[in-house]
Amino acid sequence: MKKTALFIMFFTLISKALGFIRDLVLSYNYGTSSISDAYLTAVMIPQTLFALLGAAIASGVIPIYTKIEFEDGVGAANKFINKLFGLNLIISIIIASLVLVFTEETVSIFASGFDNSTSEIAIRLSRVTILSVFASTFINVFQGFLHIKGRFNITAISSIPMNFIIIISIILSVKFGFMFLAYGFILGMLMQLIIFIPYLIKERYKFGVNFNIKDDYIKYFLVLTLPIFLGVAIEDLNKIIDKNIASLMVDGGISALNYASRLSKFVFQIIIMAISTAIFPMITKFVKANKMNEYKNTIVESINISIIIVLPASIGMVVFSKEIITLLYARGSFDNNSINLTYLPLIFYSIGILPSGIKQVLLRGFYALNDTKTPVYNSIFALLINVILNLCIYFFSDWNIWGLALTTTISVVITTILLYYNLNKKVQKFNTFSIGVVLFKILVLSIVVTTFSKLLYNLLLMLELTQNYSTLISIAVAFIIYITSLPILKIKEIDSILESIKKMIKLKIGGN
Repeated sequence: MKKTALFIMFFTLISKALGFIRDLVLSYNYGTSSISDAYLTAVMIPQTLFALLGAAIASGVIPIYTKIEFEDGVGAANKFINKLFGLNLIISIIIASLVLVFTEETVSIFASGFDNSTSEIAIRLSRVTILSVFASTFINVFQGFLHIKGRFNITAISSIPMNFIIIISIILSVKFGFMFLAYGFILGMLMQLIIFIPYLIKERYKFGVNFNIKDDYIKYFLVLTLPIFLGVAIEDLNKIIDKNIASLMVDGGISALNYASRLSKFVFQIIIMAISTAIFPMITKFVKANKMNEYKNTIVESINISIIIVLPASIGMVVFSKEIITLLYARGSFDNNSINLTYLPLIFYSIGILPSGIKQVLLRGFYALNDTKTPVYNSIFALLINVILNLCIYFFSDWNIWGLALTTTISVVITTILLYYNLNKKVQKFNTFSIGVVLFKILVLSIVVTTFSKLLYNLLLMLELTQNYSTLISIAVAFIIYITSLPILKIKEIDSILESIKKMIKLKIGGN
């Protein structure tokens, strides 16, 4: 698991770095403006709608394909994949048709606070970006299939050319008009799809679309994944509510929340998604083989690794939030107002990175047990918390959009604790003491290192070094001290990670 996760992290790092550059290019050219708000909303519509299916497919296809392959062979399992394509295409046509007919209403749902000018831009962009649902149909299914076959790296690599194309389209849009933003997004999605083809051929997959969805396995898939679909829908509804209230609070609010959220999720997506992606097929097989001790140990190990890597990054982003926003975004149209609008949400989003990561690991634990209902109840509770707190902030406080980031983190922390309690009870107890020890050790080390780093930052400023150079040096020193101090803590997961890295290096040298 660790070796696979490290490979995924490496390629995801490259992909997310490009995605971050994409955000930098957007912020440089459009800042927190009406065009950036409209574009992000137009992209969010198809991504939100198809994230529902994507999550359901990713979580449902692996256990069902494994079951079919074990019982009826590879041929029957591949036929199931083709029937899944047929089902997804039908849903895609329905979604695209509804959005094209009711584009204005759809935009108003996602961003009710837009003025007429911003709304019109978002409508025009959305009529193009919604067509990406057809590419998403194939991407989601192909990713699930390739994960089953152990082809994890390609799913991370696939978004690299997509980000290149989107970056170019943003640059071209400045000269040729904002519609190039939508064209680039569509072309990027198609390129992400095309890159899968050689790997599908290597796996001897015979592509086909089967619309005969009256199948027992498809019915089983729907029964298993409907709760997942509902759970993700509720989480996305949370995001829609946040963006709606942000659009009512201040111009550029959606863009500011997006930049802060994307930056906080940079660490989350590289590390946590790599870990949860790597362990899912593994713990699913453990459950099938009734190896529950191995299942529990893998969950605990994944949580501990998440703590070791994510917690110090989270604390560092809280302490250096304004400096990081200034370092990364403060250029072009991203002025001081944009910095002040963005850095406070980053603080509160960053606090929620680790709970969000642990939540993803726990969700995979439930899905491997074919329990998709408990996560839905959890998501409903999270929605209620978030909505109530958001409404309180909007109507009864003078807080800015940072309050929306705070409520999101509060709901994540509470629901993650509840998920852990429920899964712990279901599998007759994890080694919670091990998790607590790792959390305490890493928390103490992270606070000490971050405090020293902040003192160094202030000293460098006193020596009249520029703010950006002071930030870079302080973060780099903190990283070096943290990494070199880890072996002192005597945490077995650290030794395990180092051993996996050594094996990867030996394999790479041997291959060369």
